[in-house]
Amino acid sequence: MNFRVSDTLTAHNSEKYRMSIRLSPGGLSFVGYIPSQPESFLYRSIELDRSKSYAYALQELSSEHPFFSYSYKELSVVSTRDPYTLVPEAVFAEDRTQQLMAFTFSSPGKKALFQSLKELEAVLLFGIDPEIHTLFLQLQPQATFVHGVAPFLLHWKKQSRVAYPKQLYAVLQEDRMDTACFDKGALRFVNGFRIDDRADILYYLLYVWKQLDLNPIDDQLFLSAAPEVFSDIRDTLRNYLMQVEPMNLPAAAVPTDAQIPADIIALMGCES
Repeated sequence: MNFRVSDTLTAHNSEKYRMSIRLSPGGLSFVGYIPSQPESFLYRSIELDRSKSYAYALQELSSEHPFFSYSYKELSVVSTRDPYTLVPEAVFAEDRTQQLMAFTFSSPGKKALFQSLKELEAVLLFGIDPEIHTLFLQLQPQATFVHGVAPFLLHWKKQSRVAYPKQLYAVLQEDRMDTACFDKGALRFVNGFRIDDRADILYYLLYVWKQLDLNPIDDQLFLSAAPEVFSDIRDTLRNYLMQVEPMNLPAAAVPTDAQIPADIIALMGCES
């Protein structure tokens, strides 16, 4: 596979870049920028060979392109599909992450990773394919592994602190929906759902709303989705809920015409 991430990124200036590599279903995307140089912004999304395992296709790609092993100012590897859970900070034990992962999820083959979310007084525990984890550690020993839901949780907590009604947040990306409910900055609920069609979106949102006993008149639902999906879902939901609004993502230096995944925009907003 022959491609260039960007003509502006070279081995000579890579140490100035903040880079994120987002692992998505069947592919990955690259977002990078030099904080003091807006014109340096780059975004590229590619599909991997689906006839091969994700880890093997990624290894082939990395062996063909030297930018995988460039030195960067910061490099985040963003997981989007792997299972996650929040563990209270007070009871989390780093030396038991693998055991906790095996107990919580039916995916014992995953490598257990964790991310501290001090603002939530919690630790985000998530799993990743061990081959992918090993490959990135070989290419980028200083890489930071993060889960795509983390920047959303931090942004939603901050946004909900100044709001009187409760807020249910939902972000749709690929075939997944992540949801969380906050009440004046306090997290009440978080979960992710696989989405096969639009009926699933409506079902899960209304089910969560009912389970949390949210008020259909006063409480708010903030939704992030592709424009055509958002309009359809909003119009249907407004038959049941009064306040259904588009989600505001944290401010980030992103070109307006770039179709960048919402979790990457949220991550960049948290970094700025």
